[in-house]
Amino acid sequence: MNNMMLANNNIHFKGLNTMLFRIVLLMGIFFLHGCGFATLDGVVVNGFKANPDQVVNVTVIREGTPITAETGMTLKKGDVIETGPEITAAITFNEGSEILMRPNTRIKILNPSIFEYFGEIFVSVKGIFKVKTQYATAGSEGTEYLVKVDKDELVTVSVIEGSVRLTSETQKWPSVRVSLLEQAKIQGNQMPTTAIFKPEDFNNSINWINKAKDIIGGVEIKRIVPDIRAIELSQAKTILQRENLRLGRINKGLSGQVAIGAVISQEPTAKQRVQAGTMINLVIEAEPTQVPNILNLSMSRAERMLQRNKLSIGSIQKIISTAPVDTIVSQNPVSGNTVMVGSSVDVSISAESTLVPDLQEMSLNQ
Repeated sequence: MNNMMLANNNIHFKGLNTMLFRIVLLMGIFFLHGCGFATLDGVVVNGFKANPDQVVNVTVIREGTPITAETGMTLKKGDVIETGPEITAAITFNEGSEILMRPNTRIKILNPSIFEYFGEIFVSVKGIFKVKTQYATAGSEGTEYLVKVDKDELVTVSVIEGSVRLTSETQKWPSVRVSLLEQAKIQGNQMPTTAIFKPEDFNNSINWINKAKDIIGGVEIKRIVPDIRAIELSQAKTILQRENLRLGRINKGLSGQVAIGAVISQEPTAKQRVQAGTMINLVIEAEPTQVPNILNLSMSRAERMLQRNKLSIGSIQKIISTAPVDTIVSQNPVSGNTVMVGSSVDVSISAESTLVPDLQEMSLNQ
């Protein structure tokens, strides 16, 4: 009888275990296929926030069937998203990572990373995130970077913050670390090559990211201050305007290292990261001239000589001297110095003098 009870209990536990296994399996299937991994946060069309009729122009394919795209919709594992011409889409993942898809870009939602078929995306990583392509994967944690996939299988990874680890999907090459402000290019199965992410290319990328963030919402990404040293002022102004920066104070100086009218120095300095609209103060190379010798000259003659050298009289001090009255007895800067055109020369001139008589022991009237 005891044996029969044990047998019945075994059958009961086996049935219970089978049921639990099925429940766990169903839950796993639900989380893998039914649970959303990301959200379509916003869409920009031709530089403006898309209305509901325009959002549908974002292609979303789920299990092989196109579905209607809506702002705020949940994106599931396996969903394929594609942006058309003039369409930028923002996607937020459950763990906090975000991507911006440029026009003509196609991706697939993975778990929770993505596969990029073609186009260009900006990735802002909160946790651990991977962007897979046919031949390489870009993995990172707490990083911002760009991944561009051309239709000729050229992959470009550009790091804005932190670093990115590249690995080969076919184990053709060892992993490669791409550091801050570096750019890696991968052609098919070939080993990646790295180079500096040029400031002008960096800022071009930042411009489209910030424009999208300004419309959809998000924190602006800082741009790189370009190096405008040795560049003529008008050209420097054009560069700053192109980079969404403003011209600040302009001072003049002499370095002898750059052409007249070119930039000697800048503040903030080149390669610093600043917000759009930041003022950049400049020191410009002035036209030089030599200070002439005006000692022992009258004021009128000294002024004429200084004018010929594009200089002027500065402060005038009278002092007692044995030199003739109203002649120059000292100058600052001294002769032979090189100064900026338009500078002034301070002078001391001989004053008319007289001897003070001895009035001691005299009456007031005397």
